[in-house]
Amino acid sequence: MVTHFGLGKTPAFGWQRRGNDGRKLYECDPAGALMTVYVDAARIPANVPNGGRVVRGTWSHMTADTRAELDAMADRIGLKRQWIQYPGTPKEHYDVTESRRAAAVAAGAVEVDTAFTVAVVKRKAIAYAGAAPSSFVAIDFETCMAKRASPIQIGVVRVYEGQIGRKNTSPVLPPEKFRRFEAHAKKIHKLEKDYIVGAPEWPEIMERLVRLATVDGLLLPLVAHNAAFERAVIAATSQETGIAAPPFEFFDTVKYARRVVPNAPNHKLNTLVEHLGLGDFQHHDAGEDALMTARLLLHLRGIESGAKQTPNAELEPA
Repeated sequence: MVTHFGLGKTPAFGWQRRGNDGRKLYECDPAGALMTVYVDAARIPANVPNGGRVVRGTWSHMTADTRAELDAMADRIGLKRQWIQYPGTPKEHYDVTESRRAAAVAAGAVEVDTAFTVAVVKRKAIAYAGAAPSSFVAIDFETCMAKRASPIQIGVVRVYEGQIGRKNTSPVLPPEKFRRFEAHAKKIHKLEKDYIVGAPEWPEIMERLVRLATVDGLLLPLVAHNAAFERAVIAATSQETGIAAPPFEFFDTVKYARRVVPNAPNHKLNTLVEHLGLGDFQHHDAGEDALMTARLLLHLRGIESGAKQTPNAELEPA
């Protein structure tokens, strides 16, 4: 059965995204670039030497998903780049006074609590280490053309702390000039053009994906088998539809499998599933592929840690 994943219809993806409590999670600047800079409310009293003077006040932390975004915001609010703390590490941040904090918020930074700052650091530490995540959204696309901007089916499965949630599959209406069903694509996924009649368009699909992937104000990473493909589909289709691609991080189970089970016959998804005994599935159905990708990652984590996971334990998401 095909279901439209997500939590009902939502406004088109665009200028800002809010959590259930109404707090901004991120927003786009006037040029349309996605802002993912955060300032907490630590407000730690300190007297900080600065050349021949001492700056007195309370200090908070300004962090971001990437160094480029962090430095761009620093430039915008008048901070010198040499003032960055712990550069090149997951803990990199700027300490900001109350006035600079207010300036950052006015410039588009998102106000968060200190627990959120800690979560950002932990998430970046995982990315720096290249470790496989235990909380993520497994994702797969099927396309109707060789062009990456032609998605017609999306499959997603959210995994939180190693527990697999519900499989979600939805048709996708691709941009108008990418709706031709090419013979080689139909041979792979067996989908016909009537499959996308009445399907949600790309901005709505992205809005729903962001909602599904947002936990405690943070975007979970996307996990895919050959993640370069899913990354390219999101980037190309977002560009074609005039929206900003969400700032997802990606984890590739092909690369991970090559590291953990280098002696597998090959590292295609269906081969690995059979080789590792993960069960039967309908290959090239996006929902089935996403679910099996989730099981595969958890199984590989178990092999790597020396304690085999149980890949078939599926829970409904809370």
